[in-house]
Amino acid sequence: MSNIRDAAISKTGDDERKEIYRLLIADDEYWVRDELSDMLEWERYGISFLAPAEDGEKAWETVEKEKPDILITDVNMPFINGVELVKKVKVRYPDIVVIMLSGYNDFEYVKESLLAGAMDYIMKPISKMQMIQVLTKALDHINEQISIKQNREVERSQFLRASSSLNDREYSALITNEKRHRNDNLFSPSAAIGMKIPDGGFATMLIKIHGLSAFAELFQYDMSLLSYTIKQRIEEVKELNTLIVYNNIYSTSEFVLLVNEKRDVLKEKAYYLLLALKEFTGKVISIGISDVAFSESDLYSSYKEAKNALLMREFSDGSVVNASWDVIPLMEKEEDISAETKSELESIINKKPEELREYLFEKLGLKHIRDQKWTIYRVQEFVRYVALTLMMKRGKSGIDPEPEDIVNALIHAAENMEYDELMSELEVIIENCGGEVLAEPAEGSGKKTVQEIAGYIKEHFFEDLSLSSLSEMYHMESTYLSRLYRRETGMTIMNSIAFHRITRAKELMKEKNASLTDIAFRVGYDDYNYFNRVFRKFEGCSPRDYKDKQIV
Repeated sequence: MSNIRDAAISKTGDDERKEIYRLLIADDEYWVRDELSDMLEWERYGISFLAPAEDGEKAWETVEKEKPDILITDVNMPFINGVELVKKVKVRYPDIVVIMLSGYNDFEYVKESLLAGAMDYIMKPISKMQMIQVLTKALDHINEQISIKQNREVERSQFLRASSSLNDREYSALITNEKRHRNDNLFSPSAAIGMKIPDGGFATMLIKIHGLSAFAELFQYDMSLLSYTIKQRIEEVKELNTLIVYNNIYSTSEFVLLVNEKRDVLKEKAYYLLLALKEFTGKVISIGISDVAFSESDLYSSYKEAKNALLMREFSDGSVVNASWDVIPLMEKEEDISAETKSELESIINKKPEELREYLFEKLGLKHIRDQKWTIYRVQEFVRYVALTLMMKRGKSGIDPEPEDIVNALIHAAENMEYDELMSELEVIIENCGGEVLAEPAEGSGKKTVQEIAGYIKEHFFEDLSLSSLSEMYHMESTYLSRLYRRETGMTIMNSIAFHRITRAKELMKEKNASLTDIAFRVGYDDYNYFNRVFRKFEGCSPRDYKDKQIV
């Protein structure tokens, strides 16, 4: 009897979690039904013994209601005989395994039943060993079919994900090459994406999922699976008349929708989308909406319009929908950095770090960007100017890390609304550019902690790591930790994280079919352009050039 149990639990390999299969017996003779019901301890072997049927008609009713996995039926029964029952079952429920019960005079009926789809037959009277053998065969067959279906589903899923990634690549090209749109008269964006611009025009909805890399952990950092799953969730929002949805491979936290909707309902319908994605991911969601466009030549400008709408959102923790016609006119009204502020910044750079910190964080308000409702655009423009101004002083102050790295890190942190990281990067500027040399940590202090942090970075570099998150994790003030780590390792924390990421990226590039955008995501970068800049700094060439050399 162990053969039945082995077959019944083959999918789990666990006696306590064996699969339950349903068995239906159909026979017009009471003694047969009674004998079979008591023949085995059915549930012990993962089989649920349904109430037997006394004729073919009752058997068919039970099949329709219960959908058994196995049907054992007599050949000769009233109303519907066994052959007719097999035919009906196999047409409607082809996965049900059918076994015939027959007497010595029923061979022609058995032959016809086998041709109709029955798997096997048992001669009456039935022995326990016969029942064990035929049930084991039936359960093995069921599990084999389940396995085949699962493999097919995996193959289908892999195909759909590959197709989805290919579409992402093609669509993303439409929003990253402005010259192609302006100068190539032969280029047809609608032909490239297989979309005919509808009579009512289209609008672009640009979705930004903040903190996507943390959510990606649930998908084991498989970008194709994560992207495909999110796009499926977007397409399930029935309120939207979606034309196309794709993931921007150059900024993987961005999902782009082209929708056929009138302007007066775009914001309302975008909120349905926001709520669905917020519920699904648990992350802050930003949606920027372009105005309605009517020409395929507007695909690029429509995306840029939606992007600018996103940049005009407040630097805060809340999810928002920004319509371009509401917020982009305000972009021109954003206050430029005044001549007075520029002059003050020039004069204070060479003063004590405490004075520089007080000026930037308190007087200029960089510490209060959320309370004062600064937009992402304003934050980016301001920190870019501050960093570039300090960059000009590099010869006097010896900034470490490179000012260009600081600028890139600041802009990236601002766009992703990473407040703690933005403040930490500004602290790096202050500690390196103040006129007074900051005191180094005492010799030997914190060495063990630095070793622990270095080890943690090596093991977790692909996660959402930053100076601020590590300083919080190890209960150390960020500027102190920054100086301590650089003294002990010769590298800043930011460069240490980047070093491990680029090292792993180079290993992944040896895989012939590996996508560079997928590689960037797998090592911790959700923005390919940012990854490209960091890679060039370490290797002196682009990721594409490096990968091409590996393949040759």
